[in-house]
Amino acid sequence: MEPVGSVTLLKDITILEEQRLLLTEWAEKDGLTGLYNRQTFIDRVEVELACATEASHLLYFDIDHFKKINDTYGHRAGDLVLSELGALLTRWTEPKSITGRFGGEEFAVFSSSIDTKQARLRAEEFRKLVAQHLFVHEELELHVTISMGLASARTESFDQLYRLADTLLYQAKDEGRNRLCSGQDAGQSLQ
Repeated sequence: MEPVGSVTLLKDITILEEQRLLLTEWAEKDGLTGLYNRQTFIDRVEVELACATEASHLLYFDIDHFKKINDTYGHRAGDLVLSELGALLTRWTEPKSITGRFGGEEFAVFSSSIDTKQARLRAEEFRKLVAQHLFVHEELELHVTISMGLASARTESFDQLYRLADTLLYQAKDEGRNRLCSGQDAGQSLQ
């Protein structure tokens, strides 16, 4: 038995790799907005918090009276608002920021690359951008506003930052909606 030749088997794994990347994206991102889903957002923020040496910022917001949009114009209109808001957020955020849809009409942005004053100015800028944007669904112009809580803290705990941002979001709603409330560390309001 002498070898007469050899056989080489080649397998193109390009398609398999593309499928793996697609499945990873589906698992990590919200299908409607293209933003990170809640769990992926939290995982990525926790990695950033572990390395942060300065204050980090969590902007947590939701759409004011979103249920009314769905009830009045239908869920397709609500989906359009969510999708367009996700696109606005993607264009607005800085490259080092992490953006996510927490579920329903709730969104979050994390940053540790800017200072507290810049974070507040940028958040207010985005609030105004959304209020001025016309969301058009089947020739209907929908005006949308958002309420925002901005938490700034030097912490390794996502939960601490999230609790503060959530408290500030509810403060913004209690104070009339379409506003930003911000605070640092132990919940001292800066508004």
